[in-house]
Amino acid sequence: MKTPLIKQIWQQIKEPLDGWLMLFLGLIFAVSMVLLYSANNQSFDKIDNKLIYTAMALTVMWVIARMRPQSVMNFAPPIYVIGVLLLIAVHFKGITVNGSTRWLSLGVTRIQPSEILKIALPMMLAWFFQKYELSLRWWHYLIAAAIMLVPVGLVLKQPDLGTALLIAAAGFFVLFFAGLPWKVILAGAVMAAASLPIVWNHLHDYQRKRVLTLIDPTTDPLGTGYHIIQSMIAIGSGGPWGKGWLNGTQTHLDYIPERTTDFIFAVYSEEFGLAGNAVLLTLYLLILSRAMMITASAQTLYGRLMAGSITMSFFVYAFVNMGMVSGILPVVGVPLPFMSYGGTASVTLFIGMGMGHADGHQQSAALSAPLRNPCRAGLPKQAGLSIRPARLDAANAAAASSSGRPSHPARKRNLIHETEDPEPAAGAGLDARAVRPRRNRRAGRPARAGGRPLRQRRRHQRIPAGQRPARAAGAR
Repeated sequence: MKTPLIKQIWQQIKEPLDGWLMLFLGLIFAVSMVLLYSANNQSFDKIDNKLIYTAMALTVMWVIARMRPQSVMNFAPPIYVIGVLLLIAVHFKGITVNGSTRWLSLGVTRIQPSEILKIALPMMLAWFFQKYELSLRWWHYLIAAAIMLVPVGLVLKQPDLGTALLIAAAGFFVLFFAGLPWKVILAGAVMAAASLPIVWNHLHDYQRKRVLTLIDPTTDPLGTGYHIIQSMIAIGSGGPWGKGWLNGTQTHLDYIPERTTDFIFAVYSEEFGLAGNAVLLTLYLLILSRAMMITASAQTLYGRLMAGSITMSFFVYAFVNMGMVSGILPVVGVPLPFMSYGGTASVTLFIGMGMGHADGHQQSAALSAPLRNPCRAGLPKQAGLSIRPARLDAANAAAASSSGRPSHPARKRNLIHETEDPEPAAGAGLDARAVRPRRNRRAGRPARAGGRPLRQRRRHQRIPAGQRPARAAGAR
């Protein structure tokens, strides 16, 4: 009795989740726990916290995955409005840290409302396109762009250029999957490139220094260039096979800054080398491909847009983090997905994955339901339906007309014909092979009120021209 109960509980737990995706996420989580132990000087403090954060995130993901997509979609407008209001509250009563006003105090804790918009904005845009799916016009894309620019502008005022770009990317992916024309995308890219001098003049001093440091980190080796230089030394010293777990000199001599969060990829590269990087990139590509398969199988437009946006945002997070640690992108505060220590980013990504699973769970439930094949299982008798061969002979046509009801209106390639008696008439000459479904070339047609005669077509026998009934007057 215990074994079936345990199986039922386990089935309920794993039912809304994709097994392959959870396997890949579990492998990356295991690698992150091993790496975090080394990056945190062989301490279990942050490991315990990450276990708690991950358990909470998985619980939220499971709950959202079991919800109906329509129920999740209804939360989009209020979550978006709350997120925008919190960003406005940050502008007036926010907490300033290192020159940036990004946090809002709630008494017992403080939150960063911009993280909410990473989920709220794609939810809102997907809800908007789902609402106008059947009447989508070009000006709907303009309204969607305005919905996207409101939170992006508020985050830029904090200032937080990195988070603003990530939020804009999440919104852009929704527009892209909603069918934004390539001409508009290319025109926008040209306009963005042409406006770079204007954007440069409006950047803050520290933002300009980051861009200049990217070009030549040695101009300020102990200041803005210190992070990039030390991370590049760690990556290069790892070589093809790495120095081994717990043997990273740059890590354990405290040369790598923020080694448990934003620069954890440098720690991984130093200890596991190029081979370890190839394994990690393979896991990320497997997660990306599996998530895109879930996106393609979504039943609703909202599910496809939401799952596609979250999946591509996951790719952007990984690309930007690895790029800034490797020295090919400016340093921004973007953690490595599912690897870096931190609760907010992990919860955000798991919530997005849960929303992608929600529509896929409904798809799986629909596909797993038993299907009625009319060619193999009998239909209900009260429906008055029976499986008939596609090519009716004269005896079947006579049985249909003698029952008082005409045979089923002919449709090409129709296999089901409606009669009053589901069983074939006596003497019809049907055998077991006649029940096989065949493509109907032309079924029998009843005589109409205008005098149109019943026409029969058979494959091997045709009515001679002299025996065909004459067309009645007034017939079409």
